[in-house]
Amino acid sequence: MKILCQLVIVTLLQCFPGHLLADNGGWDLSFLKEDPYRKGKQRVDLSELNNKDEVAIVRDAINPIMQFFYSLTQKEFRKETLELRTTENGRRVLRYQPMQNEMNRYGFSKIWKWSVMDANTIQLSAELNTLLRDKRAIDENFIFIKVDGQWKFDRHE
Repeated sequence: MKILCQLVIVTLLQCFPGHLLADNGGWDLSFLKEDPYRKGKQRVDLSELNNKDEVAIVRDAINPIMQFFYSLTQKEFRKETLELRTTENGRRVLRYQPMQNEMNRYGFSKIWKWSVMDANTIQLSAELNTLLRDKRAIDENFIFIKVDGQWKFDRHE
């Protein structure tokens, strides 16, 4: 019986990383349920964060990053949002401009693989789909930097 219990525990630990079993180490992730972008934040997976400091940085960046992704899902990127949520380099290198088509726009199904590189740089992956599902999903890496107190898309990795 003792061996069986140990096997079950080892199997659970292999299937679920420790920080998931421990409810993310007691981290306060309530900001994922807050407006604005509450429904979109349900698609955010922060399981790869390592400590409370990284969670605090993501908490600061989440709403501007979500605003950027919601802007990608629109027919066109409004100029003021584009300038607010992207650096000059980000505007130049953005691989997926919003589609100029009311019927076939991007949607994002998940935002994951968050990595806090430093206090002013976050790397993450987003899975983009077309709403008509006519192409395979696009899994793309995005790097956001904090410039003058604002989080902005800067480049792809």
